[in-house]
Formats: sequence, structure tokens, C-alpha cells
Amino acid sequence: MTLDVLLATLAAEIAEARRLRYLPSLEAVDRWDALAREAAALAASSWLSEPEFRLRTGASAKWCRGNYARCERAGLAKRDERERRLWHQSVRPPKRVKARDAEAAVEAIVGSYGRAS
Repeated sequence: MTLDVLLATLAAEIAEARRLRYLPSLEAVDRWDALAREAAALAASSWLSEPEFRLRTGASAKWCRGNYARCERAGLAKRDERERRLWHQSVRPPKRVKARDAEAAVEAIVGSYGRAS
């Protein structure tokens, strides 16, 4: 599952329990815990090197230089052990794909991950 799906699922289950004034069972708490842990792990692994980030988003080197400090303060950019810049994938959306249909757009975005890695 993707991060947004995990979080939406977790939020929906908790909202439904609250709406019904439901005291969750241990199984429900365990399920929510598993969803939260999976979402946290996925969010923690969502870092891209600068070349990967630029390829995926279309950001220029100038944009990266100019926005790094701001993004670092916001927790969306950091440096690795070799002092290379890393960007969280949520900083910018993937570059716009000039596709005529949604399927071609999805293929282009998925392909950008393959080229970046």
C-alpha cells in the first residue's frame, strides 16, 4: 500500500470507531498499530537522492540550491553520511507528464522511479 492509502485506512477506521463510540478490541488496536508502523516505515524510506529527486520532479539544480535550507528546516530535506543532499519525495509532486490518458501518465511516473534507481 502507499502511504496515503495506509493513512486513509487508519484514519477511516479510527473515525468509524469514534463515530460509533466504539471501544476498540485488542485486535483492532493491533491492526491500527500495524497500519501506523507500516505508514511510519514507508514515510521513513521515502527519501530520494538529489539526482533521483530532480529526475522525478523536474526540479532544477538552481531550485534545489535555493530551497534546500527551507526544506531542511521543515524536515523535508537532509544530508546523508557523505553530506549528499536527500529530499523527501513529498517536497514536490512528480513532473507533469504530457500524456493523453491517465494510464500513460502513471507509466511515465513509474518509469521515472526505474530510471532513478
